[in-house]
Parts: sequence; C-alpha cells; structure tokens
Amino acid sequence: MSATNNQSDQTEESVTKQVPFHVNTELHSDIEKLMKPRIEMLQKIVTTRMSSEAPTANGIETEGYWWPECRIYSPIHYMSEMNDFMSLTRNALICLTEELQVIQAKFQDLNESEPSEKLGPLVSYAEKCYSYCKMQFYPRNRLHHKIIKTKNIEDHTILKIIDEIIFTTLQMRMTRLKSMIEDFCALVEVKWDLNEKDAAAAAGATSPNETSV
Repeated sequence: MSATNNQSDQTEESVTKQVPFHVNTELHSDIEKLMKPRIEMLQKIVTTRMSSEAPTANGIETEGYWWPECRIYSPIHYMSEMNDFMSLTRNALICLTEELQVIQAKFQDLNESEPSEKLGPLVSYAEKCYSYCKMQFYPRNRLHHKIIKTKNIEDHTILKIIDEIIFTTLQMRMTRLKSMIEDFCALVEVKWDLNEKDAAAAAGATSPNETSV
C-alpha cells in the first residue's frame, strides 16, 4: 500500500475512532448549517454515474472513430455532461476549507483542543481535493472548447480518456471526503436525514451501460 493510502487511512481513523463529543447548542447549530449543504452536494456527486455509449457524430467526423462516448447522469440531480459534474464538484469544494477552519477556530475559542485537532486532517484533505479539482477544471475546459472549434478526432479521444480519469479520481476523493465529514459530524453529534426521495433514487441508481471507471 502506498504512503498516500496509508496517510488517508490514518486520517479517517483519526476521525472515526472517537467517543462522541458534546458541543453547545450554538456551535452545534453552526456546524449543521455549514456542513448540511456540503453533504447534500457531495451526495449528488457520489451518486453520479458515467456510462459508455456508441460514438455519435456531435459535429465530429466519426469514420474509424472507436472510442465510446461517455454520458454523465445522476438519479438525484440533473446533469448530462462532464462540465456539469466538474462544476458541481467545484461548487461543493469552494470555501469548504474556510468553513471547516471557522468551526475549528470556534472549538479553539472554547478551549476544546480535541475536536479542533480532529478537524486538522479533514481541513487538509478538503484543501487537497479542491486543489486537484481546480487544477483539472480550466485545462479540461480549454481542450473541450478547442474540440468544439476544430472537430479534431484525436483531441476528442484524448478528452474522453482525461474525463474518465478525472471522473474516477473525483468520485473516489468525494466519497472519502463525504465519509470524513459525516464521521466528524457524528463525533460532535450533528445528524440529519437525506431527502427520502433523493435517498431512494440514489439507492436504486443503475444503468445497463454503466461502466466502472
């Protein structure tokens, strides 16, 4: 197992293997207000799927073109393209680090060092996730817009490969991030239920053409 995986596993363990910590009503409310919208966005991301479909024209010459098209879809949030997925992911991550630091500072103001220390790895991981998403977002969009203009098959194929890599990486990281946030919220006894309709749709999300990317 790589050093990165070991570090990530230790990060999760540092949050999960703890006795619940009681917080005052005001801080409890603040954590819920800040983290609930994040969890809801992350839920949409982790239930998103990528499916492979037969190549279509899309304005590009397709003779001899063999790479399958990739379609993005979610049972609880409308999206159809990789741009939709990356935009949602970026929105879920923007300012998350700062919000976690606000919570951390409030624990420090209360001289509660234990929960503050537990937030440290989560803050670091959220920042790494955002840095990766931001690093991929603009180069990927530039290539996408270039393809719209040039209709180049080689660039189109490269984009599909890049999209599969980005999608797989972001899904893996967002799943881990969501779990870490939920574990921390459980530590401070902040709980909420997902929308029943969304939860049912997510549980039943399947596609006959879905690929494991």
